[in-house]
Amino acid sequence: MSKLRILTIILLSLSLLSGIALYGLYHYKIVRDDYTELLVWKDGQIVYEIDDTEQITAIKDKINKSPRHYRYDNGFRYDSVPIGVLTFKKAGKKKQLGFVTPEGNVFTKYWLIETKFDFGENPNADEKQKIMGSGF
Repeated sequence: MSKLRILTIILLSLSLLSGIALYGLYHYKIVRDDYTELLVWKDGQIVYEIDDTEQITAIKDKINKSPRHYRYDNGFRYDSVPIGVLTFKKAGKKKQLGFVTPEGNVFTKYWLIETKFDFGENPNADEKQKIMGSGF
């Protein structure tokens, strides 16, 4: 085999593997387990305590399926904006995610997820709309 053919095969293989890895990262489920309780914290206080598993599953699905963008700044943007915390709980397990209060977007170490959660910003909304936002 010629050197050009070997180089072409190596480059195509690397490109294919990189594409598969990026696809997997973009579609990775951020919240995987079935949690039994969700606490929504804003300004250091619990705003909502949700133990309805259907509602928790809907919130979890919205986090996992919403568009996400890679955060190249690794957190410096969120040092000065008001944030809240979503705490998912299940018998000895706990997962916490931050969300930007005015926009309702969830963020992790590497992803900004466009969930647009309201979490009570509209006082005239019914209970489900207060938690899930107007998109539900």
